[in-house]
Amino acid sequence: MVDPRYASISVPKEQFRDYQEGIPGFAEMSKAEATMTAMSIVYNSSRSTMSPEALVLVICNNAIEDLMEIRSKVDAMIEAKKVSRNEKIFEQIEDLVGSIDQRSLTESEEEVLRLVQNRQKKASPLD
Repeated sequence: MVDPRYASISVPKEQFRDYQEGIPGFAEMSKAEATMTAMSIVYNSSRSTMSPEALVLVICNNAIEDLMEIRSKVDAMIEAKKVSRNEKIFEQIEDLVGSIDQRSLTESEEEVLRLVQNRQKKASPLD
């Protein structure tokens, strides 16, 4: 069940669909990963009308959906008595961490990283 605090959040997720479908490897990404990638594209686009706060809410909503999906899968396996609760949770966490660690940066994420690094260089005093 969705936490009522999050169920009332309404943000224009539709804006991401066009961007997400153009992302290489979109089908293999989790909702949260795809949203993060699309967010960097949308945020850096002059066509973006979403505030940074709205973008954060979209990311949080998708992360919550991902976690709830994992929980329901774990609960179903426990009910089927295929594995013990602790074993399955450990495996799920390993899978999540592994997918995050092994994921390479998309072009848009690399561009955002370069912009941040350039700003940091400009802000640091010259020797």
